[in-house]
Amino acid sequence: ATSIGIGRKGFFDSINGMNTNIVAIPENFQKNYKFRSKYKAPMPKFSLSDIGIPKAIEDKMEETSRLSVFCSYLAIKDAGFEIIDDGKYFKALGLESCSTIIGVGIGGLQSAFNSYMAHINEKNESDSTKHRFNRMIIPMVMPNSAVAWPSIIFGLEGKSFTLNASCASGTMAIGEAYTGIKNGQYDVALAGGVEALGEENGAIMRGFDMIGALTTSGDGLPRPFSKRRTGFLFNDGAGCILVLESLENAINRGAEIY
Repeated sequence: ATSIGIGRKGFFDSINGMNTNIVAIPENFQKNYKFRSKYKAPMPKFSLSDIGIPKAIEDKMEETSRLSVFCSYLAIKDAGFEIIDDGKYFKALGLESCSTIIGVGIGGLQSAFNSYMAHINEKNESDSTKHRFNRMIIPMVMPNSAVAWPSIIFGLEGKSFTLNASCASGTMAIGEAYTGIKNGQYDVALAGGVEALGEENGAIMRGFDMIGALTTSGDGLPRPFSKRRTGFLFNDGAGCILVLESLENAINRGAEIY
C-alpha cells in the first residue's frame, strides 16, 4: 500500500507508468525550522472498514499497525487463501500455523506525541492545542503491535515478531522468513515491512532533514541512481507484505507462484 498505488496491480501499474505522488510540505512545518527538503510523499488513503474491520478495532491501532493489517489482508487474498469471519475477528483458512515477521524502522509516533502533550497540559484548560491522553497508548506504540494485530485478526498462530534494521527492516524480515522456510522451521510465513512516519507538525521529517538525508531537488524527485542525487524523499507511510512459502507447499495447494 503506497501513495502511488494500493495492491499488487495498482502499485506495479504506477511503477511501469512512471507515476509519482509528491506534495509540498505544509506551511506549518516551517513555523520554527526552515526545511531544506520541500516535498514529501503522502500516506496512502485506505480504511480498514473497507475490508470489514470495525472502526472500534481500527481506532485501537496506530498508523503502522493499520498499514500492517491492511497489507497483510491484501497479501493473504492475493496468495489465494480464503478469509472468513469467525465472529470476532477473521480466520485465514490454511494459515493457522503461519509465522508473521514484520520489519519496522521507527513506527508511528503521532499518538505518542498527542498523549504526551495531553499529559503535560491536562491542567491547562486555556491550552489551544489540547490533546486527549489515549489509554491504549502503550499497546498502540509498541513496535510489535505491527505484527501482533495481523496475527490476532487473521488467526495466525505461528512465530510472531518484529525486526528492526533501519531502512533495511522490511528486507531483513523477508530474509528471516526465507531462511526459516529453507531450514524447515515453517512452511509459510507472512513477511515484509511497514512504516508510518507522518506527523502533523513535521517533527520527524525535520530530524531527517537536519542530518542531510532528504532530497533537496527542486521538484522533489529523489533520483536515487543519478550522479546528482541528493537524498531520499520523505514518505508519510507505506507498506509491503508478502506471503512466502516452500515450493512444495505452494505446489500442493495449487498456488500461483511469482
